[in-house]
Amino acid sequence: MAVDDLIRVGRAHDGGYVISRRCVEASTLLVGMGINDDWSFERDFQRLNPRARVIGLDGSVSQEIFRSRATNASMLAMGYFLRLKRWRMTEQRQEAARWNERARDFAAFFSGANVFYQKFVSDADDDSHLTWSTLRRMEPALGRGETPTTFVKVDIERSEYRVLGDILADAARITGLAIEFHECDILWARFATLMDHMQEHFAVVHIHGNNWSRLIPGTACPETLEVSLVNRALLPGILSPSRASYPMPGLDMPNNREKGDYPLVF
Repeated sequence: MAVDDLIRVGRAHDGGYVISRRCVEASTLLVGMGINDDWSFERDFQRLNPRARVIGLDGSVSQEIFRSRATNASMLAMGYFLRLKRWRMTEQRQEAARWNERARDFAAFFSGANVFYQKFVSDADDDSHLTWSTLRRMEPALGRGETPTTFVKVDIERSEYRVLGDILADAARITGLAIEFHECDILWARFATLMDHMQEHFAVVHIHGNNWSRLIPGTACPETLEVSLVNRALLPGILSPSRASYPMPGLDMPNNREKGDYPLVF
């Protein structure tokens, strides 16, 4: 649907999403599912709305993991120094510095009111995973109130199909979502069903093709789609279909900067 307040949140290229500004302004909580080594979306969201607290979730990273990567790179640098491979030594020293910087910034950002859980989000609880229901018990603010105050970013490498049903049970409390749907070629039926369910409560306001993936054979549709949605309670009663061309100049950027963006035709 057409909205006039789309903004890019997060860094250029991979890691940033185009969402509606009204979602940012209405939110007091941001749940970032899938952090990896880039929390630019979460940082930018909080910069735009300092009232918003951030909950980050990712089982693959932590400050200790970033420190370990820095240590490994330093050891490799020493090995290259002893073998007189100076350019490789310099390369690994730079890598060590990068991971040390990531460790420091991670610890600084996920502190104070912000919190990070070293867990993957899925449809079952175990040592490395938790469900949306468990997260809601851990973070009571997620289940508080009957108005939309929480934005959800979902970039969890195919587990989106496992968790979105549970998340939609709290649709009335969610301002909007930015979701990366993976493997749309083999999971198209599940994608279509989820989109039908989501559009009962949310309107699609932006879509972008991730050019790290290929096109679905025989189509012009990428295998990975980034979809942004807004709670219909935050939108005017009458919505017009978007007439925009995708990618949108000035907002969209190719995830892989070495390749052109995929044009999307509807």
